[in-house]
Amino acid sequence: MIRAALPSRTGSQACAFLLCWGLLVLAVFAPGLFAAAPRAPGIYPDVYHFVWNAWYLQSVAPGLSYRTTLVFWPEGTSLYLHTLTEGILWPLCNALPGLPPWRIYVAGCALCFLLNGVAAFLLFWRLSSSALVAALLAALFAMHPFWLAHLDGGHLNMLAFFPVIFGAHACLVATDSSVQVRKRVAAATLASTCLAFLPFANLYYFYFGCMLLAAACGAALIAQRRDAARVLGLVLCAGVVLSAVRLYPTAEAALSGEFTPNHDPGRNGLDVSAFAAPGPYQQISRLLGWGVELAASPNPTESAGYIGFPMALLLCIVALKGAGRWRAMVLGVAVAFLLLACGPNLRIFGLGGGWNPLYAAISWLPLFPSVPARFFCVALLLLLAALAIYAKRARTIVLSVGVLVGLEWLPAPIEWRSLAASPLLERVRSSELSALHDASGSFEERMFHQVQHQKPILAGFLARRPLGPLRRTRQNPLLSFIEGRRKVYGGAGAGADLEALKIDGVIVPVAEREMAARAAQVPGLVERDRDTQLVLFTRAP
Repeated sequence: MIRAALPSRTGSQACAFLLCWGLLVLAVFAPGLFAAAPRAPGIYPDVYHFVWNAWYLQSVAPGLSYRTTLVFWPEGTSLYLHTLTEGILWPLCNALPGLPPWRIYVAGCALCFLLNGVAAFLLFWRLSSSALVAALLAALFAMHPFWLAHLDGGHLNMLAFFPVIFGAHACLVATDSSVQVRKRVAAATLASTCLAFLPFANLYYFYFGCMLLAAACGAALIAQRRDAARVLGLVLCAGVVLSAVRLYPTAEAALSGEFTPNHDPGRNGLDVSAFAAPGPYQQISRLLGWGVELAASPNPTESAGYIGFPMALLLCIVALKGAGRWRAMVLGVAVAFLLLACGPNLRIFGLGGGWNPLYAAISWLPLFPSVPARFFCVALLLLLAALAIYAKRARTIVLSVGVLVGLEWLPAPIEWRSLAASPLLERVRSSELSALHDASGSFEERMFHQVQHQKPILAGFLARRPLGPLRRTRQNPLLSFIEGRRKVYGGAGAGADLEALKIDGVIVPVAEREMAARAAQVPGLVERDRDTQLVLFTRAP
């Protein structure tokens, strides 16, 4: 489509960028990679969920199972709807078997940042024929607040965007008629493989990659490039077929009706103000003191869609100056993805709620992403790609304005969460107890506790939790009383109710004093152990 072969250089500039980028990523993640005590980037409890993923993949290595009774004991559940991110964590668990799960998680985050930057550099270098422009745009892309927000949110799966970028670069090679046929075939194969890999890292990005390829096919047909459209169509079909091994059971589980619904798209779309208002993950927001409030969203992790004024100005220049059909098409698709990121309702500062016709036109597609704000990452890639294409004619403008954009996007320091170990859970690990219920405040905390005690539990965090085991747990008289859903315990006895769930005890947080007091009132249930964080109750001997 865009004929732009890599410039003939010695590779010294590319090596310099790769070295600098690698050192930067290492410096950013060093506080976690080399910490003596458990630490993880981000302050949201979802961090615990992905640490559990690393532990689970370590526990089943070298194989990989999507069925487990470690959570939702004793029935167990399918992990096909669980954000397992096995494409990132499973290779790391096998390559680094001696590392603890929390360090595997930090290594996975660092790997995604590293590969996002490398992939973006290669793509923008091909589009701009300038290593300097490519380095600037790659750094802007890979350190955008979108990625910092999801790092803060503990969303490892949302960091794994690099297959989309590598696939886009491979598609450019595959559709370049000036490239040798052998290399074009290899590039098309690589693009299909990148697409097929995405379901093992992030189903959202698989969906986005398919939509991006479909849009590229349409653009090629409009430009009367039938050969390019044919290649892109083959890449899309081959990628979908190759990914069927993961997609089919995932779709089967999602359509079974046996799992809880997913997110509400209306609550998880970008507010239009987020495009112009700095979020909490940028230094400029903290300096000005008003950006966080302007980005009206119930979830700051999903509101990091900042474009900023220098970037918007440069994009207007790119759109208006001269004729360039590829540049116009790239910008047009970018705007379409920005609109999709707003979700079903167009809101400004939380107001409006106007209907979004573009989102409504395609939201009927099966398994459509339920957090539309995440479409922004594709729009960002395309906006910077348009700048890279424009840089062939106006490199100085792109570099100078790019520096201003970089100052606006300068990230705030990463916050690190200390992952405190519980002595009680360490003792539970070596006990004869077979399975437990953890009444801690969040599903994510329960899964992190399980990493320490390694016993099956009755519930856990999944993207969509199984309805049957959840119902059976909530209807149990003992647990309903302990967790405050029932005022009086009128069961046949703690032993019988625990036996019905096939567990040996209940873990209660010390901070939940009323819950601990109710557990102590149950006849036949006794306190067995405690530390400063948790109390363990089991059946009386």
